Amino acid sequence: VEEKDSDPWLLTVVYAASPREQERRETWLQIRHLATTITAPWLVMGDFNETASPDEKKGGARVDIGKCLQFNNWINECNLTEVATAGTKFTWRGPQWNGRDRVFKKLDRILCNISWRLKYHEGFVKVLPRVQSDHHPIIVLTEGETNVSRNRPFRFEAAWTTHENFHQFLKDNWFRDRELVSLLNNITTNLKEWNQEVFGNIFKRKKVLLARLNGIQNSSNYGNSNFLESLVKELQDQLAITLHQEECLWYQKSRGKLINDGDRNTKYYHSKTIVRRRHNRIVALRNEAGNWIDDQENLSNMVRNFYLNLYRGKSHLGPYYFMGQLSSNARGRAGQIECFGSVF
Repeated sequence: VEEKDSDPWLLTVVYAASPREQERRETWLQIRHLATTITAPWLVMGDFNETASPDEKKGGARVDIGKCLQFNNWINECNLTEVATAGTKFTWRGPQWNGRDRVFKKLDRILCNISWRLKYHEGFVKVLPRVQSDHHPIIVLTEGETNVSRNRPFRFEAAWTTHENFHQFLKDNWFRDRELVSLLNNITTNLKEWNQEVFGNIFKRKKVLLARLNGIQNSSNYGNSNFLESLVKELQDQLAITLHQEECLWYQKSRGKLINDGDRNTKYYHSKTIVRRRHNRIVALRNEAGNWIDDQENLSNMVRNFYLNLYRGKSHLGPYYFMGQLSSNARGRAGQIECFGSVF
């Protein structure tokens, strides 16, 4: 698939409607073989005629869990993940037989590899209304809806702890005799300023360091100058720290498990972060009338009204100040180790 001002990506369309399981297995083998040869962004979409879990079927006989496991194993063996979907869960509606419940299944889906996910991290699948066919049409959108501007909540960044001045910053801004809520508000404001003025942008720092290293190593004097050799060593040390900070950042955002394989895992954590964000992002909701709403303004109003109605009653909860009641262990070495373990 070729797009203007963008590198091409690969598309495989699947139609596995054959009732013969053996024929479908041959299709899976062909796609699995393709997966071993493809490194470019790749999308696999169509009618797979398989369900991945029991909740992808409604009505009729029970789902064969063994087949679900086989299908999921095949997806994993191909290093594919499902693109987030908005709309009705079931993409196929079976015929109505006398005395039997109508069967609904999710047979159509869109899978992608990590390269495609990184290229189109805002992409998602939209299930459209069914008209004549027994299948719902599905469409993949490579660009998400326009984000609604909002104030992002403050979050502590684990990468900050790797900076040589971070512990001194904490000593200068943490006052034991102050009330906890006020103390946290104060240190939050100061951390934001410290992040901008001292810690800086990891990605910009990485780009600058790589550019400087490239410039020096391509210089005609490189290899004949002790000064340049020393400078390269210094820049490489700074880059190693920056790469570690980048890995900490993506690891924390991915909320995944740390992988210790001796290599940088930035791409892995980055892809997990994108998948999690796509999973958490709401692109459509069904209203009380049963209609799907997907424009951002109406979605925001629906969510706002839901919580206004939910919390309309009076609350008896109030702020509780407990700084003086904290156990000494929470402020000691054990508490530091526990907090560090939670972050990392």
